[in-house]
Amino acid sequence: MDWKTELLKRLDALADKLGTTSAYLWHVLVKQAIATGVADVITSLILVLGIVFAFKFYHWADEKAKDCHDDSGYIVLRIVLVIGAGVSVIESFCSLYSGILELVNPEYYALHEILQTLSK
Repeated sequence: MDWKTELLKRLDALADKLGTTSAYLWHVLVKQAIATGVADVITSLILVLGIVFAFKFYHWADEKAKDCHDDSGYIVLRIVLVIGAGVSVIESFCSLYSGILELVNPEYYALHEILQTLSK
């Protein structure tokens, strides 16, 4: 049996269970993929803003450490800021990559969602 025919039958079965048509269900899943892509891009932008603020705070802590004789607290703060910024950079790139893919090809992610739902 052709996999497309099987997928359409399963999509119709899922739509029947939800009380809607498969065309409407497909439209909803595509819109959800676009919404997820937008959310991922916004998350990436928020992480970039966090990175900028972390580095501004890092430079502030660096200036305060120069004024102090005991700068051990500022050293720990700077280490935490650098580690946090590094993790945020990685997460920002991952989120941006995922968001762009979901915005460019939302049908793929809608199909992926259907296949994941049916395989459970």
